[in-house]
Formats: sequence, structure tokens, C-alpha cells
Amino acid sequence: MHRHVSASLRQMALVVLLTAPVVALEANQPPKGFRALFNGKDLSGWRVYVMGGNQKKILAAKPQAVDAARRKAAEERDRFWKVENGAIVNPNGKGPYLETVEDFGDFELLLDWWIGPKADSGIYLRGVPQVQIWDPVAGIPAAKVGSGGLYNNKLGPSKPLVRADRPAGEWNTFRIVLVGDVCSIWLNDRLVVNETPMENYWDRGSPLYPTGPIQFQTHGGELRFRNVFLREIAARPNESGVLSRQGTPVGPGWKRLFDGDELVGFQAEPAHWKLEKGLLTGKVAGSPTHHYAYTDAEYGDFELHAQVKLSGKNANSGVCIRTKPTSFDDVPGYQVDMGDGFWGCLWDERRDGMVDAYPAAAAKKLVKSGDWNHYYVIARGDRVRAWLNGVETIRVAHPRGIRKGAIGFQLCHGKDREMTAQFKDVWVREIPEDFHLEHSAPKAEDGFADLFNGKDLTGWIGSVNGYGAEDGKIICKRRGGGNLYAAKQYDNFVLRFEFKLPPGANNGVGLRVPYDPVNAPRKFHDAAYHGMEIQLLENTARGYANLKDYQYHGSIYDLVPAVRGYQKAPGTWNYEEITANGDHVVVKLNGKTIVDANLKTGTPKKKWPRHPGLFRKRGYIGFLGHGARIEFRNIRIKELD
Repeated sequence: MHRHVSASLRQMALVVLLTAPVVALEANQPPKGFRALFNGKDLSGWRVYVMGGNQKKILAAKPQAVDAARRKAAEERDRFWKVENGAIVNPNGKGPYLETVEDFGDFELLLDWWIGPKADSGIYLRGVPQVQIWDPVAGIPAAKVGSGGLYNNKLGPSKPLVRADRPAGEWNTFRIVLVGDVCSIWLNDRLVVNETPMENYWDRGSPLYPTGPIQFQTHGGELRFRNVFLREIAARPNESGVLSRQGTPVGPGWKRLFDGDELVGFQAEPAHWKLEKGLLTGKVAGSPTHHYAYTDAEYGDFELHAQVKLSGKNANSGVCIRTKPTSFDDVPGYQVDMGDGFWGCLWDERRDGMVDAYPAAAAKKLVKSGDWNHYYVIARGDRVRAWLNGVETIRVAHPRGIRKGAIGFQLCHGKDREMTAQFKDVWVREIPEDFHLEHSAPKAEDGFADLFNGKDLTGWIGSVNGYGAEDGKIICKRRGGGNLYAAKQYDNFVLRFEFKLPPGANNGVGLRVPYDPVNAPRKFHDAAYHGMEIQLLENTARGYANLKDYQYHGSIYDLVPAVRGYQKAPGTWNYEEITANGDHVVVKLNGKTIVDANLKTGTPKKKWPRHPGLFRKRGYIGFLGHGARIEFRNIRIKELD
């Protein structure tokens, strides 16, 4: 799957303020930061779908078969689709769907649409159905709910929150934000889908595809589309993809692939590869064959960090993953590529060739020529992602790819090549099944009660002016915050919630905190000391590089450090569970236990005097804001006997 994305757009911040409307200009002029996918004149950049649009079949097919199907279908586009008065038009809602030639990952999409009476259509995102469009007045009975819903969702909501359609024959406007699999949709400036996971219609057991085209569906009736504008949203890596100040990965489970002077657990040709003081150097000149060094062990689902350097004439190399070596020259499998024109690309050696291309001009701006560059790679299932010097360049689903194999390094053949490739600080961590990298919707849970009604702060006390309720979420306001408590006191409980942190955000969860609503704020208790505080912190911010270990996310502040490396990227939802049962406190983040402590035996006694509330048996639960906009949702509690 090839993507052609401008570097400036790929480097935009991930965090999207979903509350801020974007106003599109008239006459096909995109707003600042957006680009037009339709030029208003012809269908350049658009084609019709193949294989019934079934992304599962398309991804599983040989690239040559897909290309042949596209060539055969090309003439169908202009039979059914045309441009008229600055709009894309299908006069009767028949024929193959129209799709973008480009694939997109995370994005914000603006478009105007128009349908005739009783018409039915939809917008496919990443090639997956669909954001529904239909006539709620004269259409089928199901259409009465209105347009904009995620029609094919089965587990999560599929209907729009409100009916916001203008009548058939009038223009409507969508604003669609898709980050990961989480989708928000506005129709005519009204929220109709509120951060809902979009399900994979083509493969119900798998997450949404990481990239894919935008499609216009034909399902009967006249259809028109105009002012189609898109802004790509660059994806930051999770916490485990950001190196510490010392240049090492954070969190447990990381294994260094080589160190010292002896290349243990590897196969390599001594004439071409040498390890010295933890630096692996490969050299070759004018060779008619490749030369690889690769591990004896095989890896399936994993994360990998590598520092890489490349120099020489026509130099080309790569970090190889999931390979199946048969010799030092024949090593089928993936290469996270290195070399002019190939940096940031994913190549499938001896198999499918280029799987995911990154524009050479964009890569040139990222690469430090002749110096060390950093790759971070995630391989999980049929998905591969990679970041080059902090910018995502690979994001692809490739069902035809090898799922498990050796990790290695390549020296590319070529009589015109003379190169030195160097690798150091190569770390790998296998991904456990219980770590939820993708978003998973909360399920009904026995014994849990909602702490938040989704509408307002009824049932909450304290700094109610520093927070607000918005679209089913509690929002800690920017430059607001303070301590907001649920109105009831608790002793032993399990607390579950989701939270979203912008870069550098700081907050906390207060447990068993004393609070006197009558005398507040004159009589103020610092929750971290008169109760307990579970730290909420965006760990990867540069300003937090030198914190004490007990100050990072999930820690019992000042007392018990949390395990790091399991926080998701800023601007995405994390899931947390806190259990307080007597003196036993457990914190789980995205399915992984990061704190498991007994307050009496697992905290330093010398600090007890400054924590007079550490052993309180009962108190308030709340959020402890410090002026950053932070979002909370699905807040629920289960009291324990």
C-alpha cells in the first residue's frame, strides 16, 4: 500500500480540539492546514473501487492482481461519475463507488454533500463502511434517525445522536475526525457521533485498517459532493516509543540484541560484519550479492528501537524484521529501509516489494545525513508501523506478510555501491496479549455504578468551576482545574475510567481524601498528603525527563513508583483501573499492572509523617487538575465489601 503525504502535514500535532469548528471557504478553497482532495474541475486523484471495495480481499491479494483489476475498472469511472458546476456528481446512484487514489490514516475531513429525494449513500473511511447518508423524510423507515451514524457498527453505537439533516435537495456539511479507530462526526455543525470506535466491517475480528481510501458510495438516487478538504493528523508514538534521557527505552521487558564485542545469538559473515564496543558495523563494496546479519531467535509481535547510520556511495541498507533467512544473500521478509529514496519505507524482500512508500523529499528533511538516526518499529499481527526520528513514516496492514521471523540488518548488493552501515542500541520487547494498543470500547460490568451522568456535574463537589461537562466527558478546563470530588465518600472500591492527555499535561486521582464542603476552600487539604494521589501525567514531555520515579504516571505520588512504558500517545484515550482495598492498592493502565503495593509494607516509613492521610480508611475520590485541558469519560465505581 503506497501513501504520498506531505511532510508538513505528517508533522502536525496529533491532539485535535474536537470542540473547535472549522469553517470551509467557498469555491473549493480549503481552510488553513487543509488540502483539497477534489480540484473542482475534473476527477484527477479519484478512481473507482475494485473487488467490491472489500479491503480484506484487496490487502490479501497479490499486488499484481489488484493493479490488473484497477486497469480493467478505470474506464468505469467516467461512465458513472462526472464533474458539474464544481461538484462530483453521480446522477442516479448507480455504478462502482468512487474513491481517492491516496490512502489516509488519521485525519480531519470536511465535505459538502447533496442528495436527491429518497437517495441513499455513505462515506467510507479507510475503505470501511460507513458514515451513513440518506433521506430521513422520504427515504426508508430506518432513515428517520438521520444521517451521520456509523451504520455498520454492531458492538458500539450505529445511529446518530441527533437528526441534523437539511432536506433532500439542499447542501449538507460533514466534519469527520478519525484518530486510530475513534471517530467523531458533525453534521451541519451538530455533533452526531461522539468519539465512537468505528468497527471493521470487512473483518469483524480485527481493528480498523490503519490506512485506506475515502470512498463515496452509490446506493440509489442522485448524489453530489463538493469542497472535499482533508487535514492529516500525525500520530505520535506511545510512551514506549520515546527514549529516555539516557537513550534507553522505558518500561520492563526490553532486551538488547547485542552489546560488547561478541555477536552472540546472530548469524553473520565476519568478512562483512564486526561488533566492537556495542557498535555493529557492516561494510561492502561492489558486491553482486546481499550480505545480512540476523538473529537466531524469531520474533512475532514486538516493539523495536534502533540507532542507525549509513554512509558511502549509493548506500542502501535496512533494519530487517520477521525474516526467514535461507542464506546470507537470500533473506525474505520486511525491511525498514535506509538509503536515499528509501528512508522511511517498508520493503518486502523477495516477496511483494514496496509495501508502504514514504516520499523521498519528506524523508530527506527527517534524515540526519552521515549521523545517527532513530527508528522505532511496532509489528503486531498483520500491522506494521514505524517512526523515523519521531515522525511516523510506515503505517500499513499487510496480511500477506510474514508474521514471525528473525531480526537482522542488510548490506544491499550492487556493483556501484560502496557503503558502511552501523547499528547500535538495538532493543526489542515482545508485545503481551493483555496490553491494549488499540482502543477497546468499555463493556457492561456487573456491580459498577456510573459516577458521571454524562451531562453535567451533578453529584460532584469542590472545584466545579474549574471543570465542565462536554459531549459525555468531564473536562478539566485549560487554566482551570483544582480538586473535583464525587459527592459520596468511599472506603474500598474499584475505580475505572478513561482519560485523554495533551502533551505535557499533569493531573491526579485523589483517593480517600478529606474534604469539608462547608468550609472549603478556607480549609484546604492537599490530596496527595492528606489522602493519596495516583499521578496522572503525560510521561513523554521533555520537561518531565528528570522527574523522580515516584512522580510518573500511575505512581502513588511521593511513595510508590509505577512501572513505565504502557501509556498511549498524547491525544488518545487510555484506560485505567484503580483498586483500593484496605492497605492494598493496585493500578492498571491499558491492561497492564503498573502498581501493586501494600501501603504499610511497600512505602518508605520515613515519609509517613508528611503523609498523615496515607492510612485513612475512607474519603472522597476526585480529579486533581493543574490547568491543562484533560478529558475523562466512562467513570464508574464498584464498592468492595
